[in-house]
Amino acid sequence: MRKYELVTIIQGGDLTVLEESKKALAEILSRNNVEVIKEEPVTINRRPHDKTGPVNGQHYLHVCKIAPEKVKDISHELELEQAILRYMVRRAA
Repeated sequence: MRKYELVTIIQGGDLTVLEESKKALAEILSRNNVEVIKEEPVTINRRPHDKTGPVNGQHYLHVCKIAPEKVKDISHELELEQAILRYMVRRAA
């Protein structure tokens, strides 16, 4: 397993939506046997360029240990999850 950084913007209109979105992200990570080393919220951001759909999001940084062959599967699941507005996976230094 290698160390990766996962940055996500999850839906965060109100507290219940934020908790449901975090739960969906946690389910994706646990399904793919990801070992989360560190999780921290970064900032709350309103995306002014997006006029359709939810515009409030919570940025999260996860430092994880992921098997390299699982990165593609995780990326695919994150694309399909509606609670995840944006994401980026990169190998940590």
